[in-house]
Amino acid sequence: MSPEPGQQAGLSALYQQGLVPLRRVVFVPQQHPDVVQVPDNIDLIRLNGAKVQDMPALPRAPERPRARNGFTELFKEEDVRLGWATVRKTGAGLRNLGNTCFMNSVLQCLTHTPPLAEVLLSPRPLASSNARCNAGVAGQVGLRALAATQELVTRSLQHRVHVIPPLQHARGLRQICSSFRTGRQEDAHEYLVGLLDAMHEGVLAGVHPRPPRETAETSFIYRIFAGRLRSQVKCCECGYESNTLENFLFLSLEVTRAASLERALQRFTSCETLDHENKYRCPRQGCK
Repeated sequence: MSPEPGQQAGLSALYQQGLVPLRRVVFVPQQHPDVVQVPDNIDLIRLNGAKVQDMPALPRAPERPRARNGFTELFKEEDVRLGWATVRKTGAGLRNLGNTCFMNSVLQCLTHTPPLAEVLLSPRPLASSNARCNAGVAGQVGLRALAATQELVTRSLQHRVHVIPPLQHARGLRQICSSFRTGRQEDAHEYLVGLLDAMHEGVLAGVHPRPPRETAETSFIYRIFAGRLRSQVKCCECGYESNTLENFLFLSLEVTRAASLERALQRFTSCETLDHENKYRCPRQGCK
């Protein structure tokens, strides 16, 4: 409520005498704190002088040849939602079932990864209805991992629970990583690799016949977590370039001699001269 003109004049007089401190209050429109808003002037990290336009992008559907099973891609790249569709509460805690901290930390990270959570919370089926009937051993394990993770994320983010015991994931621990033992502390990254791989196999269990690699790597697991690595070999004599593109889910970086993640990535993508026994044999005719 704004003060009347007389009241406003009186307040101004008191303010000039130093008796009443005045402070301007500016109201801004409310924004969803959990919705990611990407600015237009975002600055990409350029490693080792690479140009943004030279960076290989993941191919979209029109660039992919149609596979024999009729699929061009399993999950469209534009369907990946980078932020939360709505403001959500913090997820539930996970009960320690006996040295399951490594597993719980991975499950919490996946639960609070917006692109993955939005896929698991959507009504869109993760696999076809007859997938379980036709799936092999890896597919069966993957379908159980998918169902368990979807149930966990749904209970954690949509139900009013404070603590959840991740029993289904604990029971399937050895199926995800055969070397793991219940009740023993294990490596979190190894479990993450195994769980994502199992969920990826669960998605493929519903596709018959099994799609080729280029189609398989368009599952929502790869759309969310994968990147594309370009390896380039250039002949110093004639300038011939050979490029190899490969999708990856994880990068192994040397961190002992890197002060930051950016520095580790720069070292990973730095140029290397092949000479002596490792000398590059140029396929171009006439080049030595």
